[in-house]
Amino acid sequence: NGTGPYEGRFFPTLEYAQVDFNAADWLTVVAGRFLTPFNIYNERFTPIWIGNFQDAPLIYPIGTRTTGYSDGLMARGLIFSRRNFQLNYTAYFSALSTITHLESGRAAGARTGVFFPKGRFELGVAYQRLLQDERMNSVGAYLSWQPNSVPLTVRSECAHSPRGQGYWLEGAYRFSRYTGTDSILGRLQALARVQQFFRLEHGAGDFLPLTDTQRVDFGWNYYLPHEIRLNATYGRQFS
Repeated sequence: NGTGPYEGRFFPTLEYAQVDFNAADWLTVVAGRFLTPFNIYNERFTPIWIGNFQDAPLIYPIGTRTTGYSDGLMARGLIFSRRNFQLNYTAYFSALSTITHLESGRAAGARTGVFFPKGRFELGVAYQRLLQDERMNSVGAYLSWQPNSVPLTVRSECAHSPRGQGYWLEGAYRFSRYTGTDSILGRLQALARVQQFFRLEHGAGDFLPLTDTQRVDFGWNYYLPHEIRLNATYGRQFS
């Protein structure tokens, strides 16, 4: 908050404060603060060093109210595992918290997905019930695919709530198939994402776009040695 040409504000957060207990081969019990596991974006790709784009998808607030964090209990694991596929699950309950840097909403939800190791393909569904203020249900579905023969990553989510619904589809292609990952061209990765949101009803504090919105994003990743990545993106939004 200075007077120079570069101004900003610092927002501290506590990402994790949890204890995991491996109760059985098929069950891990989690207690504490964790990222709300609605669909996969919030739990897997929100850290800036993992996600490909600087902005979260338009539908990100669906299923992550109120803060994207949960303070409570979670159970997760594999329902069963076979050579060709695995069925996983997650169930959680979050309490209402207004403690600074530990905020969370009161909600309960579950997610289940099936993963095919040989095809490196996963798809699943998610559900959440918000248990405070305006009680509402949110549902979602997701897929993730990394084919073995092509350096391509495809991810997508769709979500629906009484306030609105939408989807996003993202692809990333790394130019390493013929030159190798350590070549100048092989370190380059092209990015693209398309998304749409449709407003169903208006409400305060849901952090969703106020009107029907479409957006396209393009970008590049360049991977340097020692896990350093350069990232540049451009987005265009239409409302």
